[in-house]
Amino acid sequence: MTETVQLGNRAQIGGDVFTGGKQVGVDTGSISNVSGGQINAAAGHIIHAEAGATVIVGSVAQAGNMFQTLDELMDVSPEVTAAVIQFQATISESSKQVDILGDYKDLHDLLHDLQFACFNGISKDARSFPDDEMGIESLQEYRFNLENLIARLRSVVERGLVAKSEASWVQEVTLAHTDLKNALDKFEKPPLDKAIWRLNRLLNTQPSRVNTRLVDAARILPLPTLVNVLKTVGASLPTLKIETEKIASFQEGLAGLLNLSQRLQVLVDSHEQWQGVDVELRRVGALIDKDLYELQVSWPDIKAQAEGLYLAAGSNQAVEDWAAALQKDSNALDEALNTENPARIKSTFRNYSRRASTRFYQIDLNLKSLCGELRYIAGPLSNILRKIG
Repeated sequence: MTETVQLGNRAQIGGDVFTGGKQVGVDTGSISNVSGGQINAAAGHIIHAEAGATVIVGSVAQAGNMFQTLDELMDVSPEVTAAVIQFQATISESSKQVDILGDYKDLHDLLHDLQFACFNGISKDARSFPDDEMGIESLQEYRFNLENLIARLRSVVERGLVAKSEASWVQEVTLAHTDLKNALDKFEKPPLDKAIWRLNRLLNTQPSRVNTRLVDAARILPLPTLVNVLKTVGASLPTLKIETEKIASFQEGLAGLLNLSQRLQVLVDSHEQWQGVDVELRRVGALIDKDLYELQVSWPDIKAQAEGLYLAAGSNQAVEDWAAALQKDSNALDEALNTENPARIKSTFRNYSRRASTRFYQIDLNLKSLCGELRYIAGPLSNILRKIG
């Protein structure tokens, strides 16, 4: 039995489609590959995939197909193998960095699960503990959720790509689980309070740190270099009597990898620039209830910094809409500052700050989504390395 997923023309990058209680992970673009199931693609973008299958489409699927094609060519052409061996160091470093990027993405997602599948519920049910029987049952469920999450965290750490010093907080999650278990076993509130304290402290510090490492890993990922060496390999294929369709598949995949590389660079740059705006807005926002002077002297620089980003952001309708809205908020703040009305100034500043922060948050989400897509090329890259290693 298969499940059908209908993709709209504006399917979001890296989104998840749920049908019949099953999840099918969808990237974007023309449908070209599937992992774990069968697929048929029609002009209307109908996906027929086995229940639970992961559907891989768009640039990442094209890139994965290219590496698979390269793998197959190495089996039949010593010349292709020799060409690939020349660039073993670049391919090896790219493979390693894609895996590191994937592990930081996993840690980020697991921290998100810790917040929403464990901590929030534990904090809520702790209020009536140990008197509420239904609350105790819920806490038992959260305890098992936490146990499963710890196993997944350890699995990431044990792969050895994330430095132990950067994952030492995983032990704190284990201690929180022990505290929760003790509270439930003994029907005592203090261990439960300690578990909540541990998790709250961790969730107030680690997500931003992991996010920083994720962005750093994306920044140093050598995709442009990998694209260039594969262009060199691809240029030699027509001289080696390689089948035309194999060459076409390789070139299509190379174009897909180039697209991924360019998208990653744009998102990393945008993330860094909007984060600078966000940091300044947060700094000023923390001071305006005491004194408007910092806003008055900082606003011209913040305004210029943000305008340089959204006025050059692009020309599609979605970009134009949010850019126009932010420009409107900027003009409103200019007018408010001229009135010397503190309440109006604070209100318009917060409106502007919220909209700018929302833009930064969206870019952050897009970057994480792309990092998740890149994980799909790790396997094909590893297969090539095993042949030449």
